[in-house]
Amino acid sequence: MTGTAPREVVIQRIPATGGFCWSCQQTAVSGERLPGRHHRVRLLCRQHDQAVFNPPAGPSHQSR
Repeated sequence: MTGTAPREVVIQRIPATGGFCWSCQQTAVSGERLPGRHHRVRLLCRQHDQAVFNPPAGPSHQSR
Protein backbone atom coordinates (compact mmCIF):
# COMPACT_ATOMS: atom_id res chain seq x y z
CA MET A 1 0.00 0.00 0.00
CA THR A 2 1.17 3.48 -0.75
CA GLY A 3 -0.66 5.13 2.14
CA THR A 4 -2.79 7.36 -0.05
CA ALA A 5 -6.44 7.89 0.80
CA PRO A 6 -9.00 6.34 -1.56
CA ARG A 7 -10.60 8.73 -4.03
CA GLU A 8 -14.11 9.85 -3.20
CA VAL A 9 -16.57 8.87 -5.94
CA VAL A 10 -19.04 11.64 -6.73
CA ILE A 11 -22.22 10.91 -8.65
CA GLN A 12 -23.93 14.03 -9.98
CA ARG A 13 -27.72 14.29 -10.12
CA ILE A 14 -29.00 15.73 -13.41
CA PRO A 15 -32.67 16.70 -14.04
CA ALA A 16 -34.25 14.63 -16.83
CA THR A 17 -36.33 16.28 -19.53
CA GLY A 18 -37.65 12.99 -20.90
CA GLY A 19 -36.71 9.41 -21.51
CA PHE A 20 -36.91 6.18 -19.58
CA CYS A 21 -35.09 4.64 -16.63
CA TRP A 22 -32.14 2.52 -17.75
CA SER A 23 -33.04 -0.13 -15.17
CA CYS A 24 -36.83 -0.59 -15.34
CA GLN A 25 -37.98 1.46 -18.37
CA GLN A 26 -40.37 3.70 -16.36
CA THR A 27 -40.53 7.44 -17.07
CA ALA A 28 -37.31 9.16 -15.98
CA VAL A 29 -37.28 12.05 -13.50
CA SER A 30 -33.51 12.49 -13.20
CA GLY A 31 -30.20 11.10 -14.30
CA GLU A 32 -26.89 10.13 -12.74
CA ARG A 33 -23.58 11.27 -14.19
CA LEU A 34 -20.86 8.88 -13.12
CA PRO A 35 -17.22 9.95 -12.75
CA GLY A 36 -15.07 9.31 -15.80
CA ARG A 37 -18.08 9.20 -18.13
CA HIS A 38 -17.93 12.91 -19.14
CA HIS A 39 -21.23 13.55 -20.96
CA ARG A 40 -22.88 10.16 -20.43
CA VAL A 41 -25.91 10.20 -18.11
CA ARG A 42 -27.97 7.19 -17.01
CA LEU A 43 -31.65 8.09 -16.61
CA LEU A 44 -33.53 7.11 -13.44
CA CYS A 45 -37.22 6.78 -12.54
CA ARG A 46 -38.48 8.18 -9.21
CA GLN A 47 -37.92 4.88 -7.36
CA HIS A 48 -34.34 4.40 -8.57
CA ASP A 49 -33.58 8.11 -8.08
CA GLN A 50 -34.49 7.77 -4.39
CA ALA A 51 -32.43 4.59 -4.08
CA VAL A 52 -29.31 6.26 -5.53
CA PHE A 53 -29.52 9.74 -4.01
CA ASN A 54 -31.46 9.10 -0.75
CA PRO A 55 -30.37 5.67 0.47
CA PRO A 56 -32.09 4.41 3.63
CA ALA A 57 -30.22 5.18 6.85
CA GLY A 58 -28.38 2.20 8.16
CA PRO A 59 -24.94 0.93 9.13
CA SER A 60 -22.20 1.73 6.65
CA HIS A 61 -20.21 -1.18 5.31
CA GLN A 62 -17.25 1.06 4.47
CA SER A 63 -16.25 1.80 8.08
CA ARG A 64 -13.33 -0.61 8.38
